[in-house]
Amino acid sequence: MTEEQAPARMLATAEHMPAGLPRYEALERAARGADAARDVRLGLRVRLAMIRLCHELRRSDLMLAPFAWAVAAERREPAAFDAAALHQLRWMHKWVVNGLISDPRFSLTQVQAALDELAARFQREGASPQPVLGLRVRLADQRGHAEAEELFPAWLGSPGDQLSDCAACVVGAQVEFLVGHGRFAEALAHADPVLRQESACSMQPAGVLSSLLGAFLLAGEPARARQAHLMAYRRLRDRPGDGAALAANLEFLAVTGNAERGLELVERHASLLTELPNPLARLGFLGAAALVLGRIDPARPVSAGPRRVAAGVLRAELVAEAGALAEAFDRRNGAVWLMRRLAEFLEQPDGSRVTLALPPAEVAEPVAPPEDPRTVAAAAVDAFDAGDFVTGHRLLTSLPRSVELPEVLALRVRARRMFETRPQPAEARTVFAETVEAFAKLGEHELAVRHRCGLAMLELRAHADHRAGAVAEQAVRDAVLLGDPELEVGARLVLAEVCQERGLSEPAATQLDAARDLVAVRARRLATRLAVREAEQFMLGGDQTAALDALTTTLTIDSSPADRFSALLARARLCKDLGEHEDTVAAYGELAAFATAADGPWTAEALLEQAAVLVELDLEVDRLPDLVDAVAACRRHLGATATAQACFLLSGAYLELDRYVEAAETLEEALRLVEGKEQRSTELPVRHRLGAVCGVLGEHEAAEEHLLAALDLVPPENRLHRAQVLANLAAAYTNLERVEPTRAAYWESAEILCTAGRAEAAARMLLRLANSIGAQDQEAALAALTRATELAVDADEELHAELIAGRAFVLALHGRYAESLTDNAEAERLAVRLGDVLWQVYLVNRSAQIHLLQGDPRLSESEARRAAALLPEDAPHADVAGVLKALSDALTEQHRTVERDPLAQELLARL
Repeated sequence: MTEEQAPARMLATAEHMPAGLPRYEALERAARGADAARDVRLGLRVRLAMIRLCHELRRSDLMLAPFAWAVAAERREPAAFDAAALHQLRWMHKWVVNGLISDPRFSLTQVQAALDELAARFQREGASPQPVLGLRVRLADQRGHAEAEELFPAWLGSPGDQLSDCAACVVGAQVEFLVGHGRFAEALAHADPVLRQESACSMQPAGVLSSLLGAFLLAGEPARARQAHLMAYRRLRDRPGDGAALAANLEFLAVTGNAERGLELVERHASLLTELPNPLARLGFLGAAALVLGRIDPARPVSAGPRRVAAGVLRAELVAEAGALAEAFDRRNGAVWLMRRLAEFLEQPDGSRVTLALPPAEVAEPVAPPEDPRTVAAAAVDAFDAGDFVTGHRLLTSLPRSVELPEVLALRVRARRMFETRPQPAEARTVFAETVEAFAKLGEHELAVRHRCGLAMLELRAHADHRAGAVAEQAVRDAVLLGDPELEVGARLVLAEVCQERGLSEPAATQLDAARDLVAVRARRLATRLAVREAEQFMLGGDQTAALDALTTTLTIDSSPADRFSALLARARLCKDLGEHEDTVAAYGELAAFATAADGPWTAEALLEQAAVLVELDLEVDRLPDLVDAVAACRRHLGATATAQACFLLSGAYLELDRYVEAAETLEEALRLVEGKEQRSTELPVRHRLGAVCGVLGEHEAAEEHLLAALDLVPPENRLHRAQVLANLAAAYTNLERVEPTRAAYWESAEILCTAGRAEAAARMLLRLANSIGAQDQEAALAALTRATELAVDADEELHAELIAGRAFVLALHGRYAESLTDNAEAERLAVRLGDVLWQVYLVNRSAQIHLLQGDPRLSESEARRAAALLPEDAPHADVAGVLKALSDALTEQHRTVERDPLAQELLARL
């Protein structure tokens, strides 16, 4: 290798290194090598690479040396700079000046000189002053509102050019200024055009949405603020940039009652607390993180990167560092402005609460330990045994877990906690079995019977019906021996429920008869519990009316909270089974009202079941707050699996409302709760739905990931579910432009549907395949359509029309225009017969496009005008825009002016 080749090889090696300081050092070595070889062009290439890397790393301080070299080289040897290099240098000049403004280590004189030099360059080269004006406003805004307000109109009115930032980012910066100066209405109006159109910029519209959060709140539009935060953070979470937009989202969360989510974000992005090299951005992010931490219990441990520290301690550290930065900027700028703004920022009060996709996770308030834990523990378990779960729960939650209790009392408390904390079923059954055995050894036979009944119910819930029966039978035998009528009634009712679940109506009736005799004479306190089981027996016998009458009568009797809850739940379920929708909704409403009167695990159980019923009855949109409440209650009381189920139900309501970001957030929380925990039956629908939602949001890699995981979770016997997942996966592959996986997924889905006797559904799947790969693989697409046509031989006319139209589409893509027009005309004829005007418009419009491709713009124009004549007055904008484009293309191809065509202008006006 020659001496001249060595620096070039060093540059090539450096450019393949990951972004970071080692790469910068490698570029420095390449630069020294180029200088030693007197190769100015290579030296320039290296310096430009260094500046780009510094911009990526947000290390404006390291830009200065390579930029100074490049400017000096431009003066010495302008011939070394081609047009591309000059353009890059102009852009980099903006980066350097912005870096100086954002770093208080550079004096005001240095910054202003650099700004003047940039202005002179742009003026000399005839470039728009817009970027320079924006930088001047940015510097002035550090020194006080007055000067910045004077400069802002010129920036706002200056047009952009090829050296300006993207239009959306310019608007975003201007919106940020307007919001910062309290000009909220102007900010909303100025941002509106950007929010109405797609942006190719990776930082938009997240930046604009983040800047507008405060404006939405003060305009009394909390729903728009919520949506803006959710949409913006979804873009920012993997690419937080310099932290400025993220800081705005943290502020929003802090002042809207969402400090817990704010803390989650601070912990997730904790690296920014120490790694943000831009001092101005660092000041903003530290302040926003401190604002969030000010709403968190100061003693609560939080994660700050690799260390755990009390929230109050971390906040004090952040406030001190932010204050030092603000002081440094004020000293540089000769003002006392940023320190004042920081103080006001940290002292701002809470605004109105805004509920996000999920209700905030509630942190339990610490409960003072009771003075006499033994007395409290005994009262708690006695209350539970008496059916007063409200008192029992309140006392039990006040009891420290580490308290020492006598053996018998400790066993009772341990077993009761199993029902309160809802652990995994296997764990609960093991604990109850051990508890029963321990009571028997200790001679506590009454307690052994009570807990044996509890064990039977746990076995029943785990679908271990035979074990449940054996345990319940033993409980009855032991209760009879003890001669306690209430104990015997309780055991017989448990055995009756086990028999009912097993479909053994006669043994169940025998137990109920015996229990009824005891209740009538010696155990009247258990009348409600007996009535619930008798209602279940009526239902088993098919007499729902008698069951409903029995429960209605029962609810007029005074009873314990536990028995009343059971009766209300049984009545609600019975109404649902009877198909009486209004009665069902009313019954579950009464159950929920009772369950929420005092908060506890029963609240979550009732609200979760009500949520499932509301979804089943298609009432999730109208009753969205009830679904949100169910998630909140499950979070408080029922653990991961139940909370994930509640989140899944809530996500369905968001999907019905087309609130896809909120649906995704809700499903991601559900997945976080069950992933990797062998909860396959819960994880599968969550993964499947989340994959589909990610596809709608354009997050196709994430969609593929979730759908592949869902595919692994589908039970082998559930082939139709596999077909559904495969269809969604094929759509993800289509958007990722992966032809072969698309083909394979659609074909397998179609084959499953065909095998299941669903030929029409299989044909539609193959039609989707043809439309997805038609541009890339004509042969495979046409083969899919041929097979679909064979499967659809008995299908309705609509599917036949869609298949013919699909064939026309594929043929047109591959230049077979005559055949395509023939098929397209046949599809149009069928569309007319079906009375589908908008589809006819689409097909006629496509005919116009095909004629244009065929080289006949006059016939294309004629077809476009025919499509326009068919458009209904209320046609969607997309259809109007499609016709306008076809007409415009045909006119342009004939060298005719679109602006002078009356029909084109009429269509444009409709848009």
